[in-house]
Amino acid sequence: MSKVLEERNILELAKPILGEIYGNFQVVPEQTDRPDAAIISDTIEGRIGIEITSVDGTDVQQYFNDEKFGRDIESKLIDDVISSGKHSDRPTKKLSIPFPKSYIADGVLKKIDKHSEYFASGEYEEIILISFSEYLEIRGRHFESYHKPWTWHLLKEKSFPFSKVIFVCKNNGDSSLVYDKNAPAPEPPECDPDKELGITRTIGPIIPPGKMVNLYKIISDEPHIAPREKHRKKGRKNSRKISRKK
Repeated sequence: MSKVLEERNILELAKPILGEIYGNFQVVPEQTDRPDAAIISDTIEGRIGIEITSVDGTDVQQYFNDEKFGRDIESKLIDDVISSGKHSDRPTKKLSIPFPKSYIADGVLKKIDKHSEYFASGEYEEIILISFSEYLEIRGRHFESYHKPWTWHLLKEKSFPFSKVIFVCKNNGDSSLVYDKNAPAPEPPECDPDKELGITRTIGPIIPPGKMVNLYKIISDEPHIAPREKHRKKGRKNSRKISRKK
């Protein structure tokens, strides 16, 4: 999927909350870059510029979304199933993704300099940011009571210049306002490590039809394709062993 198409999909998911904030509005079709989108509202004179960004870590996105990474291993697993019906009892990919209280804030603060760049053009009445995640869910039991107030608080501490920040759950299509520059920040809850544990995402393996498997064992086992960080650590460890031998 192209970057522009993905951003348009996220914008579509954010339309309900945009309607609550701005009333009737129209998307400016020709605006697709610097910023990523723009809308015209019946309640505000001038355009509203929109920057769109993922808050998921680059390493996580590359691990799950890079089709080239681990392709040879995946091809071997598929060939085994097709040729002999033999399947693996280990996941293809697995990674624990923590959700610290700063998960959303860290993901949007990287865009802080974009606000002055876009606002200086004189084309926009205000600039907002739509953030999204494939993993953190608004329907999760800790979002409204923990991650949302912490996001608002942390961005307020940094005097985040974007007028508003909207968060979109990509999988479920939910959206929520998590920051308003002109509104006071809610009091953040006490830090709770248990609410920041996050999730473990598991992919695979490929199971032939009619085969009985132990899902608990599959989920608990190590993946065939380890994250890049583990490969790098293993490489450095081997290098140190070689140096010591020399």
